[in-house]
Amino acid sequence: MDINNKIIAVFTVKKQELITPHYIRITFHIPERLVEQLKNVKEGSNNKLFIPSKGTNSIYFPDEEKSYTVEESIEQVRTYTNRKIDLFNRELKIDFVLHEDYGPASSWASRAKVGDKLKVGMKQGTKPLVPKSDRYLLIGDHTALPVISCILEQLPDGVEAEILLEVYGVKDEIPLPSNARTQITWLHNPHPEKGSYLASISKTMLRDKKENETYIYIAAEFETVNKLRNYLKNRLIWDSINYAAVSYWTAD
Repeated sequence: MDINNKIIAVFTVKKQELITPHYIRITFHIPERLVEQLKNVKEGSNNKLFIPSKGTNSIYFPDEEKSYTVEESIEQVRTYTNRKIDLFNRELKIDFVLHEDYGPASSWASRAKVGDKLKVGMKQGTKPLVPKSDRYLLIGDHTALPVISCILEQLPDGVEAEILLEVYGVKDEIPLPSNARTQITWLHNPHPEKGSYLASISKTMLRDKKENETYIYIAAEFETVNKLRNYLKNRLIWDSINYAAVSYWTAD
């Protein structure tokens, strides 16, 4: 289904793999009819995942002429980064974080098996994930690892990228290939839902950056993002065109 520049389609699980103790990668088969449309979907852009209610594998489309029970029609929508779109092999890869208390998406991923189906919504567009710059500072927690991985893969030769990433532990550190010159710092936080030092550590790094020389990308838990956005805006007086701050989740 193509609504304006949006694609909403059902994808079938091809493979489930545990890539670190806290990350599951689901590889979906891309139907041949979607290949042309997905040429215009940027790797690292957001997907809408329509998680079926627990205990049912029904896929619900409101415009289908079909009868549904209330339970079957209830879907929980979550936003996830598409990690890889491989049109040659017709594979869509999405990485899921395994939280201590599984949310609906990670719970679905943890029990996904070959042949399972999931409705996914994607927006067509080829806008770069970050604007052109000679230098970047990328800051993220465990939920931002897929998008920061994509950003790094898409950076050209010659630019510099400093990366600060907070993950659960050393076994969750993954290779981050890039044509850019990278400097990566890993932080370990086994209980991110109980708080994070990411904001306080990041502020020290932000003070060393000059506006118009470095583009800053931040993706993390709401409070961390809010603190860093306020720091850039109100303390360092940065123009918002020189940074992006995206909240991916909220700690209880």
